[in-house]
Amino acid sequence: MIRTIRGTVTGRGDDWLLIETDSGIGYQVFVPQQALDCPDGETVRLHTYQVVRENLLALYGFNGSSELEVFHKLLTVSGVGPKSALAIMNLGSSERLRNAIASGDSSYLAHASGIGRKTAEKVVVELKDKIGGVATGPDARGAVSSEVVEALVSLGYPRLKVQAVLDTIDPSLRTEEQIREALRRMA
Repeated sequence: MIRTIRGTVTGRGDDWLLIETDSGIGYQVFVPQQALDCPDGETVRLHTYQVVRENLLALYGFNGSSELEVFHKLLTVSGVGPKSALAIMNLGSSERLRNAIASGDSSYLAHASGIGRKTAEKVVVELKDKIGGVATGPDARGAVSSEVVEALVSLGYPRLKVQAVLDTIDPSLRTEEQIREALRRMA
């Protein structure tokens, strides 16, 4: 079982990086959108999950062990395979996903590519008590962040960019202030 990989990024696709190790072997590693930001030539270390099936051998990589843990828990939900779990991981940070699941915000999860309302609700029901505690206070803002994301997406901004910007904004701000600050940063 391959648990981590360290090497140089030598290529990329829509949802994968080609990582060449010091031994000269290049591995195709499927990663969330957040991990695709690293430039070619950069050395990376990813925590990995290896999928071995009769007709498939795939490697999924994550920047941190907390992301890998969330991915692993998503795979325990019946009907959620590695591609669906990766689509859910593309929604945002592992903290934001934990908070959405723990607070029962299935509408946030339903925005993932290929994930419908029923599957999102199933993820929430099956993982709500297993995913870990919800952050208290302003960071546990599943409904508020969904509202902010939807407002900015309706203005034409890409969902992934909006979520990345929201991760850098003070969560204690009111919804309107978060929208204003996100617009300022994306301009």
